[in-house]
Amino acid sequence: MFSQAIVRPAGVWSVNGSWYTVVFRQPLSSRKRLGITAGFCGADRWIDDDGSVAGNHRGLVEEAVSRLRYNRHAAVEHLCGQCEPLSGFIDQQGPLKLKVTRHEDLFCALAQSIVYQQLSGKAAGTIHGRFCALFGSSPPDADKARRLSIETLRSVGLSQNKALAIQDLAQKSVDGSLYSLQKIGRLDDQAVIDNLVQVRGIGPWTAQMLLIFTLGRPDVMPAADLGVQKGVQAVYRLKKLPTPDQVLRRTRHLAPYRSAASWYFWRAADTALMS
Repeated sequence: MFSQAIVRPAGVWSVNGSWYTVVFRQPLSSRKRLGITAGFCGADRWIDDDGSVAGNHRGLVEEAVSRLRYNRHAAVEHLCGQCEPLSGFIDQQGPLKLKVTRHEDLFCALAQSIVYQQLSGKAAGTIHGRFCALFGSSPPDADKARRLSIETLRSVGLSQNKALAIQDLAQKSVDGSLYSLQKIGRLDDQAVIDNLVQVRGIGPWTAQMLLIFTLGRPDVMPAADLGVQKGVQAVYRLKKLPTPDQVLRRTRHLAPYRSAASWYFWRAADTALMS
């Protein structure tokens, strides 16, 4: 699959439309922690140490399960090098498994976010399925959605506020106030947030979730997220739940990979609840 590609080690590279993380000559203990397994790059091709594709050798290749715009290996190594308490938790937790969800367009991504707000995963999934069914066999479409009445949206289980938010999202998607997913992808993080929060029901937290889980951005710290706060409290053994400002100060040194750190803080919060 790499026969037409020229790639370099220790980076995230696009090969025939797919994204790969390429890592070379990692110690076994490091590979185990990072979840990297050895594999051949084809019968007569390999990715060599100098970044070329040649023959009859092997490299270590981990196919990225998502469109992360950063290197998982580099992110985990940075976090471990910058923070001893977090490094200890990462050794217990294991590989970074943050996944990016691909959406047809920005309307689909944000409509799902609105549906899922303040609901359990199972209940939200049921309502989202009913919402999608309003569009038949096609994905949810902004132009069709703006023609749906509040009563129709309420009939699938959406609250009044969420139904109004879906209508506003659809209208702003159609009139161009809300940028396309392609244009959003070219903006910096703050510009993305500024564009998204103009939509009713979309706040900074929802925008940050899109940055992390749809755009795959590397350096997002959702400091107001309760799970992140509980994770920071658990990792750093704090007596009190930290405020958003305290989370930002405590995690500043984890840049430029605070999205990966956030994922580990969510896992730490889950671990603390289980124990």
